[in-house]
Amino acid sequence: MEQQINEKIIEIVHQANDMIPVEWDDLYINFEVDRTLSGEIYFFFKYNGEYHYFFYIPQEFGISKSEFFDEYRLLFKKAQELKKVFMDNGLSDWSAGLIHLDENNKLSVDFDYAPWLESGFGPSARTSFFQYKYLGKQPANEKELEQFKAMEVFQREHNQK
Repeated sequence: MEQQINEKIIEIVHQANDMIPVEWDDLYINFEVDRTLSGEIYFFFKYNGEYHYFFYIPQEFGISKSEFFDEYRLLFKKAQELKKVFMDNGLSDWSAGLIHLDENNKLSVDFDYAPWLESGFGPSARTSFFQYKYLGKQPANEKELEQFKAMEVFQREHNQK
């Protein structure tokens, strides 16, 4: 079972890597998958000293959108398969996961148990929070900073079990 989990994580990393058409230095993959296997996955990679959002790869690097989104569907399927391994084995019910592969190829994986999909914080807010927490994004204004602080509290409360 542990080997199966590790294999799925490596498959996710390989799939994301295959979608990036350039040499990168740092990769963050964030995925949210609920018990119905619904959710989303996205990633940021550092290239030329800046983080790039996966969604813009086709336009930034001249990649076919249809081929790219076929690869994206495969990436999300791998996240679903990882969730299914946890469910099938009665393991903890995470709501989100983060895979980080740094410039030294050091891999880290964290699971989040906060019920983000039921939180009232929408997908855009969660993506911005991710950028704030991991990529150094500065809040656009005081209101956004307050939202990030509320999200930190929400996350902390649900991960102290």
